[in-house]
Amino acid sequence: MTDSQDTGAVATVNLSQIGQRVGVGRAAVANWRRRATDFPLPVGGTDESPEFREDQVAKWLRDNGKVTLPGPAAPPARVTLPSEPTVVLHSPDTGAPFAPGATVVRRDVHLDRVWSAQPHRAISDTGTLLEIGYWPGIRALAPTTWTAALRTGDDTSRKDGLVNLAAGTWQLETWAWRDTVVRSRFETDQWFSLHHFQSPDGEPLRLYVNFERPLVRTSIGIDTLDLLVDLVVGPDLSSWRWKDEDEYAHGRRLGFITDADHRAVDQARERALGLLQDRAGPFAAPWPAWAPDPAWPLPALPDSAHWVAP
Repeated sequence: MTDSQDTGAVATVNLSQIGQRVGVGRAAVANWRRRATDFPLPVGGTDESPEFREDQVAKWLRDNGKVTLPGPAAPPARVTLPSEPTVVLHSPDTGAPFAPGATVVRRDVHLDRVWSAQPHRAISDTGTLLEIGYWPGIRALAPTTWTAALRTGDDTSRKDGLVNLAAGTWQLETWAWRDTVVRSRFETDQWFSLHHFQSPDGEPLRLYVNFERPLVRTSIGIDTLDLLVDLVVGPDLSSWRWKDEDEYAHGRRLGFITDADHRAVDQARERALGLLQDRAGPFAAPWPAWAPDPAWPLPALPDSAHWVAP
């Protein structure tokens, strides 16, 4: 008599199932398999849809940092800087999502100081998915090294800016956005955001995937930190290229992009590229043109935009 329960059976998974378990697309898992010499060998399936032992895949994912386990929450960090107040960086309870047309300030924050601040108008906000708009004439705060590089075209200023960022010694000045209309998308707990650039008359130009620390909602908007590397995608989603990988490597050498940041960004890069190659999520179709509501005035920075509030 044959036991109906085959205790020798081994659970298997295919590429799509592996991706679903770690939040990436099938294409990202296929890239891992192609690049990694130690990726488990298939034990069944077909050439088009191979199957792998689930236990071997789980071990490979853990050993290669594809599964991130949450660690204990760190206490709020305090720092005292010359001529600056002592401030605390944390996530306040901000209540309801931003209403359409409300001012939303996106800021880069490092060492409990504001590195940049841009006022936007809210397009939509579910509480976990925020879309905001930005267009020529809006005045923002930016580091002087960045604005100098824009005025002169000299990238030396940008490199100096990274040194200042690491040391906490930057200065800010007002800068008016120009040339392009930008629609941005931020999702809670994600290490990347998306930014659709178009000309003022609505011609699509490019889609930026900006890798950054997960957003923290504040009473005036969202705080994050740009981690320098970008994925630049053609407007029809048919082409892509990596941008500023040299700056990213420099940020790692300077230490403000930590090893933990790097592991998270590496996973986020694979996830974003997998979604693009699978035409999934925000890459399911080219983004439509967008224009601000004519009734909206230019958003302005509040007085509190300069400081990280306790």
